[in-house]
Amino acid sequence: MLDNDYLARLPKNKLLAANQICTDYFEQNLKEDAGNVAFTLKILLEGVVPDIEQDIRPEIDASFAGFDIRRLILGRPSDQKKIFLIHRYVKALLARETIENPSLINTFLISLSSEEKGKIDALLSDIRNIIRESTAITDEFKRRLLKVVNSLQAELDKEYSDYRVFLDGMVEVSEAVGEAGENVKPVFDRVKELFGIADKVRKTKEALEAPMKPAALPTPPKQLPSPEATDDDQNE
Repeated sequence: MLDNDYLARLPKNKLLAANQICTDYFEQNLKEDAGNVAFTLKILLEGVVPDIEQDIRPEIDASFAGFDIRRLILGRPSDQKKIFLIHRYVKALLARETIENPSLINTFLISLSSEEKGKIDALLSDIRNIIRESTAITDEFKRRLLKVVNSLQAELDKEYSDYRVFLDGMVEVSEAVGEAGENVKPVFDRVKELFGIADKVRKTKEALEAPMKPAALPTPPKQLPSPEATDDDQNE
């Protein structure tokens, strides 16, 4: 069966995880028996994808001597055929989810609240003023930094913001600090603050998507409590 290290690296979404397993198998990046892969996919997608064997093996009804008989037209599909058909279903479902609920499929998309957007917007406005009014930052670095600000601002106008844009902005400003020195530090401090807002939303989303740890049963008592004395016992 698929080892735990591989499973731990899969997305915490059934469709995305199944799609990754199928892709890795067909690209021969997954050294696993086709039967094990097909069985894992079947269990993972139970209730999500139809039973593949029944889906491609139509049945016809017949009767003989008063008994109903169901005769299978096709033989049992190969394990590789099962994986192929499961992958087809998964890709179709992914297409539907991408349209109906993109934040569930694109793990980098985050939904910022009005309050969070307001805080980020205020920080971006502050950053613009710092850049424009600074006499210590060269025109080249001003253009670079304003480009980052504009890309971050564009994310606030979307229903779902791309976390990668915030991450790229943080990296870009960090590199600018390394090249331009302390002159860019005030900009870096504010970008770091707004990145922290996006990062907190991202971590909250990951925590919600992670499988819940089953609650542990209470430790059984070492000794059963003695039965309470009855009224009859007390009267004796």
